[in-house]
This record gives sequence, structure tokens and C-alpha cells, in this order.
Amino acid sequence: MAWQKTCFLSSCTIIITIFYTITCVTSFTSTLESNATSPAKLQIADDPRCAADVARICSKFMKSSNFAVLECLHNERKEDDDLDPQCHHLVWEFKRNLTTDNRFREAAKGICSKTLQNKTFADCVTQGDDNDGRLLSCLFDREDQIGETSCTQFLGKMKSIVFSDYRLIYKFTDACGADIRTHTCGRLGSVDSNLPHSQGETIGCLAKFIDVKDGLSPSCEKQILRIAELQSEDFHLDRPLFFACRDDRERFCGRVPAGEGRVYKCLMKHKMERDMSLQCREMLLSRQLLANADYKVNRGINKACRPDIRLHSCQAAAGGVEDESRHVRLSHILLCLESAMKKGKQVSGSCQAEMLDYRRQLMEDYRVSPDIVLNCRTEIEQQCKGLDKSGQTIHCLMKLAQPVRVKSGEKKSPLGDDCRIKIEDLIKVADVASDFRIDPVLWSACRSAADILCRDIPAGDAELLTCLTDKLDDGRMGEDCKSSLFELQYFFARDFSLDAMLYKACAADAVKYCDAPGDWHDNSKTPGRGPLTFACLYRRIDADKPPAEQLSRPCRIEVRRVMRARAISIRLQPEIEEVCLQDLSRLCSENSTENNAEMECLQSNLAALKLECREAVTTFTQREAKDTKLDRIVMKACRVAIEQLGCDKSEDDDEEEGQIMQCLIKHKAEQIIFKNKKCLCGIEHFQIISLKNISFSPKFKKACWTDIKKICNDRAADKAQIVGCLSEHVRNDTLLSAKHTVSRDCRHQLHAELLQRSENINLDPQLESACHDDIKNLCEGIEAGLSKVTECLRSKRKDLSAKCFQSLFAREKEQAFDAGIDFDLVNSCSAMISKYCNDVDSIKLFGCLKQNKYDPKFDGKCKALLTERQVEYSKDYRLNPVLEQKCKMDIKKFCGEILIQLKITKDFEGKVIACLKKHFIDKKKTLSRGCTGVIKDVIEDAHNDYKLDAQLAEICRVDISNLCNVDSEEKGKVEQCLMDSFGKISIVDCQTQVFRILTEARVDVQVDEVLYNACKFDVNMHCNISPGEGRGMVCLLALLKSNPGALLPECKQLLTQRRDLWMLAAKVMSPESLNDIYAQVILSPSRNYFLIVAATAIGIIFVGGLFCGRVTKRITREMKIR
Repeated sequence: MAWQKTCFLSSCTIIITIFYTITCVTSFTSTLESNATSPAKLQIADDPRCAADVARICSKFMKSSNFAVLECLHNERKEDDDLDPQCHHLVWEFKRNLTTDNRFREAAKGICSKTLQNKTFADCVTQGDDNDGRLLSCLFDREDQIGETSCTQFLGKMKSIVFSDYRLIYKFTDACGADIRTHTCGRLGSVDSNLPHSQGETIGCLAKFIDVKDGLSPSCEKQILRIAELQSEDFHLDRPLFFACRDDRERFCGRVPAGEGRVYKCLMKHKMERDMSLQCREMLLSRQLLANADYKVNRGINKACRPDIRLHSCQAAAGGVEDESRHVRLSHILLCLESAMKKGKQVSGSCQAEMLDYRRQLMEDYRVSPDIVLNCRTEIEQQCKGLDKSGQTIHCLMKLAQPVRVKSGEKKSPLGDDCRIKIEDLIKVADVASDFRIDPVLWSACRSAADILCRDIPAGDAELLTCLTDKLDDGRMGEDCKSSLFELQYFFARDFSLDAMLYKACAADAVKYCDAPGDWHDNSKTPGRGPLTFACLYRRIDADKPPAEQLSRPCRIEVRRVMRARAISIRLQPEIEEVCLQDLSRLCSENSTENNAEMECLQSNLAALKLECREAVTTFTQREAKDTKLDRIVMKACRVAIEQLGCDKSEDDDEEEGQIMQCLIKHKAEQIIFKNKKCLCGIEHFQIISLKNISFSPKFKKACWTDIKKICNDRAADKAQIVGCLSEHVRNDTLLSAKHTVSRDCRHQLHAELLQRSENINLDPQLESACHDDIKNLCEGIEAGLSKVTECLRSKRKDLSAKCFQSLFAREKEQAFDAGIDFDLVNSCSAMISKYCNDVDSIKLFGCLKQNKYDPKFDGKCKALLTERQVEYSKDYRLNPVLEQKCKMDIKKFCGEILIQLKITKDFEGKVIACLKKHFIDKKKTLSRGCTGVIKDVIEDAHNDYKLDAQLAEICRVDISNLCNVDSEEKGKVEQCLMDSFGKISIVDCQTQVFRILTEARVDVQVDEVLYNACKFDVNMHCNISPGEGRGMVCLLALLKSNPGALLPECKQLLTQRRDLWMLAAKVMSPESLNDIYAQVILSPSRNYFLIVAATAIGIIFVGGLFCGRVTKRITREMKIR
């Protein structure tokens, strides 16, 4: 109960104090009223000069109190000049006598006695000894330091009287008299006392000349600002504003009580609304201009922020001295407080709220910033006229800062330099980046987008603007929002400190590494430091720098974010735009600029750019190659593919190294990308650009740079030539079984580059250049991707020009050596590679696929392409790298004449391989051991698929079509058909070819896979011999003749068919040379008989020759014994 008693006593004390104060003030005002007009007592309501006006305007209950009548006449009149002139004069006399009467001074000393006893107010007591209003003026100046309630209420009563006429204000007439005359802002002197006084208009007129060259004298400017500061307490004290905004106050702020600047704040909030009257809006603007000149005129900031201003020495920072009586521009105070917040220092919440209100006012009405009015007048009148509501004019000026194409074709900014600088200053003072609600245009345009795209971020958080900027290319964002964001970001890109999140993360690093100013609001550095600072930071984000030289991790993350956001347009990259304006005008269409494709245009024309522009674009492209997220077009077009394919897996941006692009390239042929033409074009643009400079392929350069300098240093930076050089060395080293001169890491990256090159003719500039005319004539209209043009050229190889054929053949040789770089094969057979050859080296990939080709589960599409490649390789030994190496000396020895006869630039049509096959059979001209093994494999493949025997397929085309089922894919089916139909073959040359394959099979039973599979058991069981030279076949035939029951039935059946077929062929085919005779004898089942007969004949001839020789040629004894 004790606390209830204490509260009750305290409440009683407060009530008694208030009652006493009201009694004292009332008593005092009554005393003043009775003595206001000496010597007689005056009642304004009863005086004939004012009776009619008082009765018309005021309530009858007010007539007994002169103060009530004065308050009524001040506040209830519709206009400032609707009183009778004589009543005006009476009111003037009453107020003058009231403020200069000695009893007023004594009464004020009595009511404010406790205040005046304070040492702080000692000078007020001294000044108050004269009847010139100094005491009242002194108390007004220090009202915020007064804690005495009765004194505060007394001063409140006096304000309404004093501020009704500037001539009642201490020293105002003396300080501003000359200025009033100079600028014709009113009349002075006692002769005017009987005229309607226009104090508000006079002060308003003078206020227009504040901050104007040759404007007001310092003493008058000080008085004007002092008056405005005192009026900020209550809008009733600003008479012109009171009359101009009376209806607006009722409309917008009817429930807002007067005092503490609340009505001012409410009216400012509604200033730009359509229903706000023009007169009120203009008066509010005048009030804002005064606040610009002195922050103390803004009641909210002056009261809420004064402790913070003192704490952070903002008064001293602005003027060099800590003197609160000095007038300090509001912009200086805002910059100081904002700088303190950006450094992590404490600023009260109430102060921040007041700052937010004022910053919103700056962005709402450009006229609040006199510098913009002065420096942007031409642009506003010519380009932005009629857009002075809700910040539209400011955004119009922002948009003009961006260069546009003029009649001459050049790109220039319509905004003057002076205006642009002032816009930058405004954006900095308003600090829009910290809270995008400050910008009414941006807030209105992007509010809904923020609710959808950035719903988890509070409205006042600086991250919200960052989030919206990052999603500039999101389809859910409206065009108005995109445009407003872009206009703002254009300025952010040119001043590092304007981006709140970037500055917060990187301020220390910018000072340490990039010579940035230490204070956020410091503009002392040379112009352009903003772009230079950011470019400096970006150069240092590489994680491979020494730890002492690396940016902090938060700064690295933020720099990457900003760079990715700005990559949407070259206009947000001043370090590129400023040096490339002429090239943009010269090389890039307006359409590319409008579609944010300026960078693609510059990259595509890299060689044609001027030096500075080319260097800037090269630098950016190098960054883009390391960070795919800088390519906003690709990231937007391929968003779904990136998500579904899981391409963005890097948790640390330092490790990204272009992985997203590499992932997209890897899956480029998949439907999710291939059907998305925008995504596909973006990927291919990057691939084509990367050919221009090896630095545009960071992983390739990193892995191969040492090898390049050692092996291909003469190829400069041309990536296409470097790839060709390295590829040649890898191939030669592999074929020669030599130690690789190219490092393992480089070979891995080289493989990826070669695979990319084979996918698109545009990625192979050498081949595209050599075959340009051939493509136009033979493959017009075919898409460049998925190796389609290359496959078209392959299919029409006989019609190609020599130059094109040579380039195409070079690519075929590379792919024949390493099937892993044959894009069409890898793409078509990807499932089969995964199933059968997952762990096989790419160089052995072709052999692996070939080995599994006849598996029933093997994909038909892959099998068809594999066969197509085999057919190509069977026509030219140079496309069989193993054969070319193993049979190099054999070809020179046995097939040299054929090489001379053939044209080097065209297919050999299998003639060299046919030559080697012939000598495979010929026992007199034995091939080398290595070549024999390779040719055996070639023959075996051809026996399984006739299409791999180039000469047989060509010569027997008609007979195959007539006699055999060419659609059959069964192993060796067509060959068996030709053998079985040997007697029905109509073309003699075809019979020769069939006889050849029969002969090849007899040389080595393993060549005839059908027969070998049937007789494998019998060979192993009964023929303990090494394969080759017909030994296996001779063994089987001998067994068939001597003990046929020992053979398996299937083997016996097939072997019998082959024997009969050989006998038939021997009868039909007449030998054309001794070699043919020898071949038929040596492979005949009765070869032993023929050999015995031949040996007997040779013996008889030899013996007979001995005897015949003695008869035909005699030699004398002397000759014999000589």
C-alpha cells in the first residue's frame, strides 16, 4: 500500500504544480491586459475599432480576455488582411505596449524566476534591464534548456504575440532593415503602423535570398534562421504558412495536436499528394529551404539528434568550432551522422527516424535542394518539365545521366557535369542505399516486387535494395521497378561509398589498398575515385594472392555480388563505358544497348576495338571466365538448367573458377539446354569469345601455361593455335610411346578443349575458315552445333575443295587417335560409354565401343555412327594411327608405288590397306610382326562387317544388293552370303574380292570369326600350333579328311562348306600371276601332293641338267688343271 500512497501524493503534487502554474500565468496575463494601454484600461472586444471584427470572427465567450481575442484574431481569420485597418492599428498598439512595458519584464522575471536564477541565464537577466525585448529574445533562444513549466507556458503565450509581427522581434528591424529595402520585401517606420502588417510575407520574402549569391547580410540571415528555428515549435507561429495550410491541416492532419513540430511533420508527409493545395506546398517548401540552411530550423532533427550531434562532434566537423549558436547546414549534419552509423557508432533511434523523414523529403521534391534547382535548371526545363511530383524529376535527371545515341551517331550524356555532381551529392546526403523507402519513386515502383522477391528482408534494411538489384533480370520484376533501380545503380557504380552494403564490408580494405578516403562523407579526393576504388578492390579478390594482400572475406563476397549485379549492363561499369563510348557508337546497334547486350557486342568485336576499350573488355572477360555469374544473360537464360543440372555447387566463390560454364558446356547437347536457344546462344558466345585469348580460359591457362611457354611459345595468345600445337605433341608422344612433354593436368584440360571444338564449327576457326565456301555451297542452312556442319562435310568429302579437305582430314586424324574428342560419337554413345567403357581411357574408347558393338543391347544409333567412323577409317590408313605407326616401313616397302599414284589431298579409298592385306597373304613378302597383327585386326573387322572393306563394298555393291540382305546387322552375314552365292556373282572383280576374303580366312582361321567360334574347341584340342600362316586351317582340314568324327558337328559342317567353297573358287578363279598360283597351291587341301609333285619335277630337272650340262659344254684338260 505504500507505493499506492506514494503515487497518490506524487499525482497530487503534479496537479497542484500545474494548477499553480496556470494560476500564475493567468494572473500575469490579466495584469498585462489591464495595463497594456496606459493609462486607461483597454478591452479589445469592446473597443469600437475592433468590436465588429471580434463579433464576426470570435466567440462571445472569448470577449472578456484580450489574450483570447488576440489568439482568435490570429487563428480564426481566413486571411491575414481581413481586419479593419483601425482594428489592425489597435492590435498593433496593444502588442507593442505589451512587449515593451516595464511590468512585462518584471512579470517575466517573476514567472521565470527559478530559470533566471540559473547561472546559464545570467546574461538574460543583464540584457533584460532595458525595455527593448532582449529578455524575451534571450529566453526564446534557450527555451529548450528551460525546465520551469510556468515559464515555458508563459513563453508559449508570448510567441503567438511576438511572431505575429517582425517589428516586435528584438533586433530584427535593425538587422534586416537594409535587406528589406534592397529586396523590396516590405515597409518600415511608424507611418506604416496603421496598415495591415505582413510580417510573414516579409520574412518569407527575405528567406528566398538565403544561400543566394549577394543575398542577405550575415546579420539578417542569422535573424531569419533564428526566427524559423523558434517557429518550428508550432506552425501557428509561422503566420503565412498557418493561413496557407489551414484547410490542408484540417484535411490531412485534423487529429494531430499542435506543438513539438507535429503539424509541420504531418503536412510534410502529405506535401506531394494531389489534394495538397499549391499555396501550402509552396510554404512548406520555403520551410524546407530554411531547414537546409540551418538544421535547427527542423524541429524534429534539432530535438531528437542534438545529443548525437554533440556526441559525434558534427557541429565542430561542419564549422571547425563547437558553437551551437552557429548556423550549420542540415546536409552537413546528415552526412556526419550517417558516417558515424556506417562506422558502427551509435545514433539514437529517434534521431534515425527524423533523418529518414528528411532524407525522404530530399528525394521527393528536387526544389528542396537549391543546388539542383540552380545547376539543373536547363535539364529540368527541357527534359523533365511537369514531373516535379513524388521524386519524378530527380529520377528524370538520373536517367539523363546515362549516355544516349545522338544524331551524329555518338553516345553522349544529356546531363551537364555540374548537374550530375549535384545529383550525386543529393543521393549521398539522402543515402538511399541504406533504406530504399527514402526514394518515393523507387518505393512506389518496387514495393510489390520486394514483397515477392525479397519477402524475408525487412523494409528498412539496406539488404533489401541489394536483393532487388541482384534480381534485376527476374521476370517477376516490373519494368518501372527495373528502370528506377537502374537509374539509381548508375550513380552507385560511380561512387563506391553510395552502396551501403559494399561500403560497410569494404571500407577498411578500400582505405588500406585503394587510397580511399577514411570518412564516408569525405569528398576531398579527386573526382572519379568511386569507380577506381571499386576496380582496385575487384583486382584484389583473387584468393591466390598472399594472405597479407588479400581482401577480407566479407569484402570479397560483397565485391563479387556488386560486380555480378552491375554486369547486367555496361552502363553500370564506368571503367568500361567511359573508354568504350566511341566503339559502342561505331560497332554496336541501339538494339544491343537496349537489350543489355553491349558487352556481347564489344566482345564479339574485340579485335576492332580501340586499345583502351579492348584492354577494359579483355579484363572484364577474364573476370567473367572465372566467375560465370558475371554473365547475366547466361545466368538468366540458363537458370532452370543450372538448377536442374546442379551446376552451381561451389560453396565458396573463391573456388568457382568458371565451373558453372564448364558444367553448361558439358551438358550442352542435352535437351534442357539444346531446346533453350537463348541459353545455348549464351554458352556458344562464351565459347567463341574464349578462342580470342587464352586468358579467357582460366583453368586451361592455369593447367597449361608452363607447357605453352615451353612448347608453343611462338603461338602467342591465339588459343586455337595453342590447342592445335599441344594436341600435336600429345598425339606424337603417345604414338611413339615416348615420355609426354605435355603435363598430365594440361592434357586433361586439352581434352576438354578439343571436345568443345569438335561440337561446333564456329569453335574451330581454322576449319571454319578453310571450309567457309564449302559450307555455304554444300551445307547451307545446317545448324553449327552438335557437330552437324562437320558431319555434313564428312558426308560430302569427295566434293570438298582441297583446302577444306586437308583441314577436315586433320580433325579426323585427331579424332581417330582419340575418340574422346569426337563430340558426335561421345554424344551419341554417351549411354554405351557409361555402360561398357566407363573406366576406359579416351584414347582406347573407340576400340572398347567397337569390341561391344555386336552386343544385342548395344544402342542402334551409336552402332550406326560407330560403323560410319569405321568405314571412314578403313578407306585411309592415315586414320588408323596404330596401323600408320606399325606399318610405316611396310607401306614404304610394299605400297610405295600406290602412294605415288594417289593424290595426297583425297581419300585413298582403301587401296593402301588393300595392298597390305595382299602382302598379309603373300608368304614371299612377309609383313613385319607388328604390322601383321594390325592387319589381322583390320581383316577381322572387315569380315564381320563388309562395309569396313572399302574395295569389297564398292566393287560388290550391285551383287550385294541383289543377292544379300543388306539391312541385316548380324555379324558377318553379308560376307557369308557372298561366299554362299559365289557362283551367282555377276561381276568378275567382285568374285576376285570374295576370293580374297576366302584366302584371308585360310591364312588365319581367327580371321573368319564365324568359323573360328564354331571350331575354337577343336583347334585348342587337336591343333597345338601357333596361329597364323594358315597353320590352324591346315590342321583342321587335315583332321576333316583323316578323322572327321573328331570334330564337333557345327565345326565339321562349317569347315566342309568352307572347303567346298574354296574348291569352287579355285576352279572359277584363274591365277593371274605366279604369286596367285603359289597362293592357291599353298592354301589348297592337297598342297602336300602339289608340293611333292613340284619337288619331284624340280629334282628331275636338276639331275637332268647335270648330265646335259656335261654334254653341251666341254672344257679342255688344260683349262681344268690351270
